[in-house]
Amino acid sequence: MTKQTNTITDLQTLDQEILRLRLRAKELEVKIDDSLDYLQDHYSTMAMKSVLPFFSQKSGFAGSILQIFLQNDRIRDNLGKLAVFLLDKFSDGLEYLTNKLSPQKEDGV
Repeated sequence: MTKQTNTITDLQTLDQEILRLRLRAKELEVKIDDSLDYLQDHYSTMAMKSVLPFFSQKSGFAGSILQIFLQNDRIRDNLGKLAVFLLDKFSDGLEYLTNKLSPQKEDGV
């Protein structure tokens, strides 16, 4: 953050500073919205690249094919749905195992 060198001495200067700060806040809001939109549009590709970094462009043919598939919105969306479904099933399985391995008796008290 930069320090303001001039001090506010009257209402006109205060109003100008308020206007400047509101405009700056609006600029930052637009920048955040743009960044969020980019993240939403490219989330699955970014996640796949971070989870499976060996499938990058350096990995040759397999990486190229994966990149082509991930550019398709429907494929990305369906892969995301599949990942959520599989993680839910995995979580259910872990919960079932946990309950079987460490059952807690309820006394009805």
